[in-house]
Amino acid sequence: MGRINILWKQKQPRRDLTLKCRGEQEGDPLYKFTEIHLHYIIEGDVEQEKLEKAIHLSEEKYCSVIATLRLGVPISSDYEVHP
Repeated sequence: MGRINILWKQKQPRRDLTLKCRGEQEGDPLYKFTEIHLHYIIEGDVEQEKLEKAIHLSEEKYCSVIATLRLGVPISSDYEVHP
């Protein structure tokens, strides 16, 4: 939700935002995550700089889930834009 609000405030014309998450886990119980990757797919004519800022702010400042998980698991992300 945070990314959408940030883009809206930046007046970026997005039609849709999809977030895909994949992770690597240990093979033994508790099956802890060892790595998490977030892939953002945005539809709309958005400025790359503003999208990157929105992702950065949401991941580094506003997302309590990422802040909690990052303490023990490396989290990476990337994105693609479809005009």
